[in-house]
Amino acid sequence: MGDAELFDKGLWNLVESATDGTESGPAERDRHHGSSITRRSDDAAMRIDALRIQDLWCYREASLDFDGGITVIAGPNGSGKSSLLESVFFALYGSKAGPAMDRSLADVLRLGAEEGSVRLDFRYRGRGYSAQMGLKQRGDRVVGEREGCRLTRDDGQEWVGVKDVASAIEDLFGMTAEDFANCVYVRQGEIDRLIRADEEERRGMIDRLLRLEKLDRYTSRAKEGARRAINRKLDVLKHLARDFDKQIQQLEEQNLDEKRAKLERDIQSKREELAKLEERISKAESQRQAIQTKLDTLRNQIEAVRERQAELERKETQLKQAEERSEKLKAERDKLRTRYKEIERQIADGLDELELERDGIVKSIAQASQWDEIEILPGEHQRASDRLDNIHSELQQAQQASQDRIQELTSQKETLASEIAETNAQIQHLQAELEQRRNLIAEGRCPTCEQPVHEGTFEQEIESREAKLSELQTTLEDKQTELADVTSKIEEIQQKGKAHVQSLNEQHQQLQARRKRLDQLKDLTGEILKVKEQGQDRQRTRQELQTTMESTREEIAELKAKIAKLKEDIGDPSQIKGDLESAEEALTELRDEKSSIQAAIGELQTEQGQVQSQITQLANLHESKQQTDAELAKIQSLLEELNELATFYGSFKKELRGRNIEALEHYVNEFFTLMDSGASYRGVHVSPDYEIAVELIDGGTIRPELLSGGERALLNVALRGAIHQVLSQSTARMPIILDEPTIYLDRERVNRLQFLLEELGTRVGQVVFVSHELGLVEGADHEFRTEKTSDNTSRVEQVR
Repeated sequence: MGDAELFDKGLWNLVESATDGTESGPAERDRHHGSSITRRSDDAAMRIDALRIQDLWCYREASLDFDGGITVIAGPNGSGKSSLLESVFFALYGSKAGPAMDRSLADVLRLGAEEGSVRLDFRYRGRGYSAQMGLKQRGDRVVGEREGCRLTRDDGQEWVGVKDVASAIEDLFGMTAEDFANCVYVRQGEIDRLIRADEEERRGMIDRLLRLEKLDRYTSRAKEGARRAINRKLDVLKHLARDFDKQIQQLEEQNLDEKRAKLERDIQSKREELAKLEERISKAESQRQAIQTKLDTLRNQIEAVRERQAELERKETQLKQAEERSEKLKAERDKLRTRYKEIERQIADGLDELELERDGIVKSIAQASQWDEIEILPGEHQRASDRLDNIHSELQQAQQASQDRIQELTSQKETLASEIAETNAQIQHLQAELEQRRNLIAEGRCPTCEQPVHEGTFEQEIESREAKLSELQTTLEDKQTELADVTSKIEEIQQKGKAHVQSLNEQHQQLQARRKRLDQLKDLTGEILKVKEQGQDRQRTRQELQTTMESTREEIAELKAKIAKLKEDIGDPSQIKGDLESAEEALTELRDEKSSIQAAIGELQTEQGQVQSQITQLANLHESKQQTDAELAKIQSLLEELNELATFYGSFKKELRGRNIEALEHYVNEFFTLMDSGASYRGVHVSPDYEIAVELIDGGTIRPELLSGGERALLNVALRGAIHQVLSQSTARMPIILDEPTIYLDRERVNRLQFLLEELGTRVGQVVFVSHELGLVEGADHEFRTEKTSDNTSRVEQVR
């Protein structure tokens, strides 16, 4: 059986127990516990164990291990605190968390990263889970990767893909992403969402959170078990009828209509008295306003004179500055004209040196605005550059050809030298052998075995070796002659190459000198064009200044005339101030009297509202009694009973809502009192449509939006905690995650909030929140600290 089916079965049992009158309210449940909920074993609670982030939000990587109790995440603004809480939400619901977070997937993936992921390890109802969500850049879109999004349970069961994981989480907790955001995870700035919602939205949100919409499913089931429930239903209706009779009798004994009539007369009398006073206040206000208008007019005239004088001083200062600027521009233009003539002379000298047509080129420079518009010079400069490049290329080619030929001959020379050395070695070897044999023959011994022989025995062998020696000597002479020829060729090539390179170098130097002079002329031309442009700019600016100066002089004359006229119209304000003070004193007395009457009317209206509420309650009781009697009559028929059961479960939904409202009001008041909201409030009331009203100590009520910002923030926190506690009666305990709950809270109210967080930590087992308030940070059991790094990413570490 799945978690959702287990919950349905539990709610069905709750319906049956309610019809027997056995269900107890919050006070009964707390009798033995001294708190607003029945404590559950930690095994049944949800507990966040660990969070791992890779390239999401502003984190390259982050790792957090959570314990029970109160955990705070602190750090400077913009250092990534809220992103850690959003990561918990995103790991569970993936893209379904996007609308609740008001973020797209592109906002979640870290800027510059190609892919990223988050993993949340948690326990729920005694089982271990790991939820992971992965994102990847695909083109210009960021998408969730199916294999990177999975939910794993400690028994090996696994759900894969964003849709399946989010659905499994919804089934597991019985919460959609919106429900989770409304109950467990409260984002920054969203803590008062339930109060800001309109009536229908708030009713739907709270009904869904408290599982009341489940009763609609049981309407059809009720018909199937109608026969078994008939007797129980009759008992319930009879019990309700007796309660209605008792309450009707108690209210009718109070003569409510007479009380209402007397209160209406008293209120009418006070209103008539108030109307007369309002008329007197209106006249006094008109008199005060007329005096104030005169005084304002006088002040405006004085201020106008001051403004005109200040404006006059600014205009005169502007005129003086403009005149100084005009003279400075004239001096700069004269200096630029002198510089222009000097550069023009230098260009003319250079043209003469290069034997170029001077007058035409100088004239074209005066008319040109850029280098390409000048006659002759650009082409001459380009030709010199091209010829210089050609000479340089030809020089490199000649040098390379000479080097290649010399290298080839040098290699040939080395080969010949090696061969000559080898031939010399062979000659020396043969000469040594011949000398040895001649010596042995002269001694009469064999050259081989050294046995005695006669002279003619080895004559043929000696002749052969002598012939070989002659042949080697001839070869040696040829090789030496060839070596001499190669050496001569190398010297000849070196001499010719040196002469050619020298000739090219001379041409290259001449062209370099010409192009260098042309480069100088190009630089001078660029400078003279710049000087000409600057001079023209100074002339235009000076002309514009002259126009502005003339306009400023006219404005100065007009301002002087206006100031003189305004000074004539100014009178003495002392008498008007005295009249205004007298009028304001009289008006204050009348308003104090009006406040007293309004307070009296308010008290009467409060009492009237209470009486009217009792009258309405009496009418509703009569109506409910009539409905109960009608139900008792209808239940006799089986067919009518089947239809009636459907209506009964609709009514029972209202009854359960009433019980939830009772519990919700109980917890809100408990938490509001726990935070010591002050002596100005008696309590908080929640209507059947979940409308919130704060009861003042004098019995009156006000809407939450009329509270101060700090008190309204405390009420919002109390309401969030109350919903969380009511929900805990039908589900496993869930942690509370709060993002900056101290907005609008001063130091005293922050201390009050600390009491609630400690109580919630005891009840739910785990509270995680973001705050920079020192009191809350120090009061937490565990602390993480975030900071920005030098590469604009964030880092988090646990400090205790």
